[in-house]
Parts: sequence; structure tokens; C-alpha cells
Amino acid sequence: MIVFHSVEHHAEPNGMFMAPSFAIPHIYRISDPDIKRIKEVYELNAQAIIDRAKEIFLEEGIQIEGRLVFSDGPVSYIIKTVKEENIDLVIIGSKGTHSILEEILLGSVAEKVLRHVPCDILIIRK
Repeated sequence: MIVFHSVEHHAEPNGMFMAPSFAIPHIYRISDPDIKRIKEVYELNAQAIIDRAKEIFLEEGIQIEGRLVFSDGPVSYIIKTVKEENIDLVIIGSKGTHSILEEILLGSVAEKVLRHVPCDILIIRK
């Protein structure tokens, strides 16, 4: 069993953000040290999620592998891993914590995985 978290999935800042105004949008520059710190926090939070999942499964006597993924977003990582490692079941939450339309729609990652992964999928409603 593998549990993973893709850091790339989160909106990693590129240094510029647009904040809408009544007439003219404002552009804010985020410093490189601040961008680095934001990415570090994403990584720490992702690792905490993996560590907690490992604890929960270990309490039930189930060993799992935790992976922190930097090179791929969650959809491409799942598709690639299913094919390369002959995975027969993907378990995924219906929506992430960042979902704006959380109560209305199936999350975009779950929906894409559902359409593109050639194995069984169990979607857990949060």
C-alpha cells in the first residue's frame, strides 16, 4: 500500500499575484525568501499528512509506504504509478481541503483519476 502527497498540486507562488480592485488590478510581488518559506510549509504539511496516515495504518498492523512527490501533480503521478507499478486499486478522497465548490462537485483530482486510471477506484466522500 502506498500513500502519497503531491506538493506540486498546491498553488505554488511564482512571485506575482493579482488582487482585483474596482478599476485597476494591483500586482503584489512576493520576495524569494517568502516563496521559499511558503514551499517549505507546503512540504511540512504534506509530510505531516503522510506521517499521520502511516500511524493510522500501523495501529491496525498494516505497513504502508509514504511518498512525498515533488515532480508530478497528483493526477499524473497516480496515472503513472498505476501503470508502472501494476496498482489494482486507487483510494482517493472526493474533494481536497482547498475545493471552493466543496459541497457541490466531485473534486477535480478525483474526477480526472476516475476518467483516466485503468483500475478500480474507491472514492471516499469527506
